[in-house]
Amino acid sequence: MTTDRALNWLLGIGFVLMFGMCMIALNQRDDARRMAKPTITTANGVITLQCDTSAKQ
Repeated sequence: MTTDRALNWLLGIGFVLMFGMCMIALNQRDDARRMAKPTITTANGVITLQCDTSAKQ
C-alpha cells in the first residue's frame, strides 16, 4: 500500500468519525429541545419565559 493510499484511508476514517460525532451531537440537541417545556407568563407588563428541564422522557 502506498503512502497516498494510506493517507486516503486515514482521511476517510476521520471523515466517518467526524460525521458520527456530529450526528450524535445533533440528536442530543434535538432530545434536549423536546424535553424542555417552555412556559410564557405575563404579569404587570413583564413577559417571563421559563423552561422546565426536569421532565423525563
